[in-house]
Amino acid sequence: MRHNQNLTDRTRLRRLRWLAVTAVLAAAAMAANTITAVAQTDTQEPVSAAVASYASDYGVSHSEARTRLARIDPLQELMESIRDLEAERLAGWGIDHHGRFMAWVQLTGSTPASADAGRIAAGHADLEIRTGGAHTYAELLSGQRQLMSLGAIGRTDEPAGGPSPLEGLADMIAFTGIDMANNAVRVGIDSGSSSDGHSSGPVGNVGTTDDTFATAAERASQLLAQVLTVNYTIEDGSDFGAATDFMGGQQLAGATGQQEASWCTSGFTAKQRGTGAYGVITAAHCVDTYSSNIAMTSVDPGILLSSGPRRHGPDVDAMFRLIPTGQGHRALDDHLCDETVPCDVSHTVTRTRMMSAPVCHYGNSTGHTCGTVVDINFDPGASNDSCAADCNNTFVRVTGSRVKLCEGDSGGPVHYDSTAGNKAYGIVSGGNNTDDCVSTGKWFYFSPIESVEDRLRVDVLTLGSVNVS
Repeated sequence: MRHNQNLTDRTRLRRLRWLAVTAVLAAAAMAANTITAVAQTDTQEPVSAAVASYASDYGVSHSEARTRLARIDPLQELMESIRDLEAERLAGWGIDHHGRFMAWVQLTGSTPASADAGRIAAGHADLEIRTGGAHTYAELLSGQRQLMSLGAIGRTDEPAGGPSPLEGLADMIAFTGIDMANNAVRVGIDSGSSSDGHSSGPVGNVGTTDDTFATAAERASQLLAQVLTVNYTIEDGSDFGAATDFMGGQQLAGATGQQEASWCTSGFTAKQRGTGAYGVITAAHCVDTYSSNIAMTSVDPGILLSSGPRRHGPDVDAMFRLIPTGQGHRALDDHLCDETVPCDVSHTVTRTRMMSAPVCHYGNSTGHTCGTVVDINFDPGASNDSCAADCNNTFVRVTGSRVKLCEGDSGGPVHYDSTAGNKAYGIVSGGNNTDDCVSTGKWFYFSPIESVEDRLRVDVLTLGSVNVS
């Protein structure tokens, strides 16, 4: 779905004039995304968007939110240490934010954890090791892969005698993930896509939306029981896809010098390995092909960014566009925290340390909003633009009561500004209800940044600005 905009209308493009021309590309090259100060707090201190969102989501004061958020990084390190020690029995991990704040690592069986792992947990009041998991994390991933391969088979094969009920299941599955809190495979069901011919009636003709989903979920559960030997949870997977084609924090246009163009959000600046070239990371689905034009249009005239590496799936939805040399441009290690304030990127985060972490994203379509990571094994499926064909379960999903997402936010940075510095988490790919730029309570998913760096062979800038000569 694309939004067309006349490039001669520069009214919205001029609000970033505060940037010098030499810095515009760099700041533009970064997209926008970080902690935005708001006015009120229970302690009369400035309240960041992340703190305000956390307090709202989990019903705590701003002071308590700050205290909890400051513990996230240390707890991620501690959980990683326990996971390494208990790899064979690992069932899942996360942080409980509702009620009592508690980080946890769950193991299968009822046997206590090893002495070394137990000592780590015993030294911290907000960390515990839980037992009783029915399935290992590896078993859950195997079950998810079964569903992912079923989706591919269901679209390409038709056994003799006509389609099987399981092909109907493939049509119903919108996305999959790992529900660590429930030690289960997460399955998103599109209630309008059932075509198995075995339902008691047309799913789309049931009286209400809730009834429609309940009917589809019941049928899906019957079919999932034939496929999976692990636990599963079902949720509504309708109305989601890539968040593309509008305008971003520092907008990227799909063409330059033309009357119509498609828009996305620019992401972090980076340096290409080997060549040393500087450029911008954004989402691959923002252009149709590797050679499609894309320009930075926050200044007039727009600055054309030449083609670089592009990976339109299956592991990431990302591409790298090169900043032109010899024109006095700079590449900054910043991205905008709101429409005027830049924030430095200090380092990147690995995907396994993202579970239950607070993150924020920014795009001109919806501004700066924050939520919590709920899935680090999200597979968007094939019914969206995030991958040229099937996606892998390598994307990360975020939910929150204040989360917004809209067409045009794709490619923008996902980050979190903590006491340990402003960390790059990834690049926005898509989410649900992307044609609504106003509503909150949405969810989005992104390509994790270290996977993006590896696939594109680039490194996000973290050590200041550089002249692009």
